Amino acid sequence: MYIKNSSACIQLEKKGDPFKIQKGVRQGDRLSPKLFSAVLEMTFKSFEWQNLGLNIDSRTLTHLRFADDIVLFAKTPDGLVRMLNELASESRKIGLKLNPEKTKVMTNGNKSSIKVGDSEIDYVDEYIYLGQLISPQDNINKEIKRRVANNWKRYWGLRNVMKDKNLNIATKSKLFIICILPVLIYGSQTWAITKNITNRITICQRSMERSILGVKKRDRLRNINIRKKTKVQDASLKIKRLKWKWSGHMIRGKDKWSKIITMVPKRWQKEKRKTTKRWDDDIRQVAGKTWSRERVRME
Repeated sequence: MYIKNSSACIQLEKKGDPFKIQKGVRQGDRLSPKLFSAVLEMTFKSFEWQNLGLNIDSRTLTHLRFADDIVLFAKTPDGLVRMLNELASESRKIGLKLNPEKTKVMTNGNKSSIKVGDSEIDYVDEYIYLGQLISPQDNINKEIKRRVANNWKRYWGLRNVMKDKNLNIATKSKLFIICILPVLIYGSQTWAITKNITNRITICQRSMERSILGVKKRDRLRNINIRKKTKVQDASLKIKRLKWKWSGHMIRGKDKWSKIITMVPKRWQKEKRKTTKRWDDDIRQVAGKTWSRERVRME
């Protein structure tokens, strides 16, 4: 995909002889992801899916993309079949292939047969997308359980360092902040934080800090004293700061789906019954119930 008749040279101690470039970019090349995104963008612009996606506040959401991780949204099974087959057909034209085995369908309605060519696509009740569990049901507790398990897996993967008695606490704490804590709070910007979730995150972090110091519960060392030694940031506080940064990101953005799907339409009437906690409930407690309206005025 380079310009024809182009050449390059390699410089170490001195410039080498020029050579012709006869092949395109490969995986790992700096230009590769940009070219991939550009070609895929052209492909999606060729689709006429305006009547197939979901209507959200007078806008149509047909898909979300992150590199080759793609989510398609459809109102009907027939619409989804059309979108999948058109995507598979156009992808072949640019040298890409849709893998039916890795493609899954999720619905909040009745299940109908979904095929790409002759291949039947399986239905799932939940799926890990970009490292986070998504599901039609409220599975935040399951996601927290998975995050805690992954965090311990990461911690014990570094046991040779974290349990090394010859290594000082400051170095272990830096490693914890850089390599372990992000695993625990990954995706927390989108969580609806409850007291139960905060407690589980706090318990996990405190247990790891005790493990780093080699302290047992029977030693009865207070948590505040442990924190003074490790000097790591509290995970629950970090999550709150990430959520506030994310809300600011949405306020500054224009025409972003992250902003559109978070805002409650003016015509929507909230049902007068007990519901699960929403993403912005803890933000409302500080910024007020009308914080989403205020961000519209700011524009």
